[in-house]
Amino acid sequence: MKKDRPNGESPEQYKGVRTWSRKRWAWEFLRRNADFLKQCSALDKDAPEALSKEDIAEQFGLKRFKSAAEPYSKKGKFQKPRFVAESVPSYSRLLDEHPPRRVRALQAGEVAFILDLDAALLNAASLRKQISVLTKTAKKRLSELAELRKVAKVPAHRVHENQLLSFIRILDARAAGMKRRDVFELVFSGEADHCAGEGSTWEDVYSPLEARAKVYAARDYIKLVLTDKT
Repeated sequence: MKKDRPNGESPEQYKGVRTWSRKRWAWEFLRRNADFLKQCSALDKDAPEALSKEDIAEQFGLKRFKSAAEPYSKKGKFQKPRFVAESVPSYSRLLDEHPPRRVRALQAGEVAFILDLDAALLNAASLRKQISVLTKTAKKRLSELAELRKVAKVPAHRVHENQLLSFIRILDARAAGMKRRDVFELVFSGEADHCAGEGSTWEDVYSPLEARAKVYAARDYIKLVLTDKT
């Protein structure tokens, strides 16, 4: 990540945070992922153990490599990150003159559909109907897969919307060397007063929050990508 990484001391360090999309949040958590930072650093230093850009992108769910040192986007310089989770492979043949494209073999857990765009040209309702059938069929196949793999319940995506900035501040403050108790009192000053009144320890309140922050950086950033509406 960039050298002037915030230290988490103030919310004002995170400019424009109120307008961040969930995809932007996902990138901010990923660029605080310790393993991702390590891989990007090794690549920058051309270290012998460094993975290729393609391997790093695949490991962390990126469609194409983007360094942790890069901001989310900057017109004319930095492109927005692209995540595998937000994209769907597509193959098309629009004219007879176009050579047929070879569709790759299906992998376990995948399902493929063919949409008839010629029919949609004759009647716009055709495309809506096809997509409706596609959705129902995909859900049915998901249910069948869950049964085959003995998944009792497909987990829902819960996003801790009101706590995302606090989680980012925890990660930044801890990376800056701040002690856990100091981070708690800084980021959750209201909770610190509540603990004193309720007789609970600061550890009881803080530990799950730091653990959740680390989980977002480690893997749950993908949840943010999947629930992004932009």
